[in-house]
Amino acid sequence: MKTTTRWATVSTAAAVLFAGSAMGELQGLDFQVAGVNHITGAQAPAGDHYTVDVYALVGVGDRLDAVAGDDNVDKMVSALPSGSFWQHPFGANDSAGINPALIGTFPSLAFDSFVTIGLLDSTDNALSTQGIDFGAFATGGDIFSNNGAWYVTPVDAQGQSVTITGSDCSETSAVLVARLTVLGLDTVIHLEALFQGSDAGGTTWQSNAAIDIAYAPITDCNGNGIADNCDIADGTSNDGNENGIPDECETIDCNDNGINDADELADGTATDCNGNGVPDECDIADGTSSDCDGNGVPDECQSNDCNGNGVPDNCDIADGTSEDCDGDGTPDECEPDSDGDGIIDDCEVPPNYVNLNSGAFYEFFADAIADADEGDSILGLADAVSSEDGLNFGYNCIEFMADGDVTITAPIDLAPCGTFNIAGTGYIDGDVRTAAFGTSRIEADGFLEFDAAGMVTVRTDSTLEVSATNGSDFEGTTVIRNRGVLSGYAGGGYGIDNSGTMHMMDGASIESDGAQNTGTLNAQGTIIGDLTNAGTGAANGVADLV
Repeated sequence: MKTTTRWATVSTAAAVLFAGSAMGELQGLDFQVAGVNHITGAQAPAGDHYTVDVYALVGVGDRLDAVAGDDNVDKMVSALPSGSFWQHPFGANDSAGINPALIGTFPSLAFDSFVTIGLLDSTDNALSTQGIDFGAFATGGDIFSNNGAWYVTPVDAQGQSVTITGSDCSETSAVLVARLTVLGLDTVIHLEALFQGSDAGGTTWQSNAAIDIAYAPITDCNGNGIADNCDIADGTSNDGNENGIPDECETIDCNDNGINDADELADGTATDCNGNGVPDECDIADGTSSDCDGNGVPDECQSNDCNGNGVPDNCDIADGTSEDCDGDGTPDECEPDSDGDGIIDDCEVPPNYVNLNSGAFYEFFADAIADADEGDSILGLADAVSSEDGLNFGYNCIEFMADGDVTITAPIDLAPCGTFNIAGTGYIDGDVRTAAFGTSRIEADGFLEFDAAGMVTVRTDSTLEVSATNGSDFEGTTVIRNRGVLSGYAGGGYGIDNSGTMHMMDGASIESDGAQNTGTLNAQGTIIGDLTNAGTGAANGVADLV
């Protein structure tokens, strides 16, 4: 087991407060080890050396603004009894002069000796100095001042305290005040000064303190310059068997395969997805990790955990913790739910009717028509349209569209304008009636059939236009009242195919790009277009007919 160094505070001076300052805001000084015999390269020290970061301990949320010396408290930074500070040739006396761009080329620059508040290089660094002669320090000597300071302003972020792990392995709130590298492991670093800052409420405090930092042996099996107990305490090292020795320093073979676990992890023959130093298979075997889907990967390491509960999505779905209404393998709580009703968009039952202009949804046809404005377009589900007990378009000039084949047994009262468009075949089994005036339209992308069970009425002085890709068949009774017009157009078949009984009243008209009568046509008025009387069809001229 390797023995290196432990750092200990030899003495800390009692606080001496100035009049008007807050008592106890400075809680002392502490340090962290940055390295031992760690500097290499052409600029490296010739012999033993070590680097520490010195901190002023303050309350959580407090800050440090100045480190000073005056007539009452000398500011001293010394390497005792006869040591010296190591200075890099491209370094500086304070952190504002440390150029981070040079550290890549000269890594040892990071361990230069310098004073600071909060930062290790010049990035966003507002540090200033006043009244301090750094001449001796620049060549490895001490800093002494009874009328000078290094400082930042109370608005500079670098003075704010941060959480560190102290020399006793505990977490504490502190502000960095110096990084110092000394030559010789027997060299003691001494720092004393007057410190000024403010608490979280903005009240200014002043206090003086001192610290001596000396080299002492520690148990450091992994050679990182930090005591093993601190490595274990702060989580740097694991100690699975709780024997006080970091796991990386022991031979552990959790899976009993005769190979040290650390070696398996190092050469990739075992995985450690959660980074706890234990092969995943052992975490699963001893219950440290769950593996709900049995794939050999701890649940906490699987990426398919959209809800962040530490359980793979497929397991959440399998055990009923999460729903997956669309069966896509993603829990519903992770999918879009635009209206916030608890049903994801992919599983929403579409509304029966939607006004494409206003975006409003409706359950019933009558409500959709009542709310519509002139010129609006309304889309209805074919099943919903087919199940209505009546389709009364009122007097709204709108475009109404059914999204597929419909079979309508309810009566239809058409508007004097606008269109009823069917995206498919329309089976109209109920009565159809135009408005008392204007032009009513029914269109179909397939076939349009007016069943024998219903009656089609074109009212006086009104027009009914029917247009179907595959033709329109009138199987029941059709009445075209005085001066009424029935117009029919088709891409194929007959625009008007009468297989029932059709009555034309005085002044009535039939207009078609191709009409056929296989039923009974009692005609008077005007017929425009070709009319074929086929089969057993009977066309009777009951009055003047053009």
